[in-house]
Amino acid sequence: MKKIIYTLNLAFFLQILSVPVAHADLDSMKARLPELVKAKEDGIVGEQPDGLVGIVDPAKASAEIKAIVKAENNDRLDIYKKRAEKSGQDYAVFIKVIGEARIEKEKSGRYFKKMDGSWDKK
Repeated sequence: MKKIIYTLNLAFFLQILSVPVAHADLDSMKARLPELVKAKEDGIVGEQPDGLVGIVDPAKASAEIKAIVKAENNDRLDIYKKRAEKSGQDYAVFIKVIGEARIEKEKSGRYFKKMDGSWDKK
């Protein structure tokens, strides 16, 4: 049963990724991707169940990392809202599926936030 639900969620995720978004959002996300990846690799930033990124270790997060996380989350929220509207999906369901898919696809060794709010390493 779990596998069927996961397969349906993955199919839904792939469908909603095909909805076009503004190039400005994607360009800004691409520009900060190297810093975001490095912060993930360093264990400072991780994926959350709501489809956003969060700061795993605030003591290690510089002002620059905090700004990157804030900008990334703002862009993700804009994109998620647009894609949910264009695909006719409920926003709450949309971000839940996106969050699950992002965590599932995250590389081994990186952090993700569990539903109970604690951070865990894949």
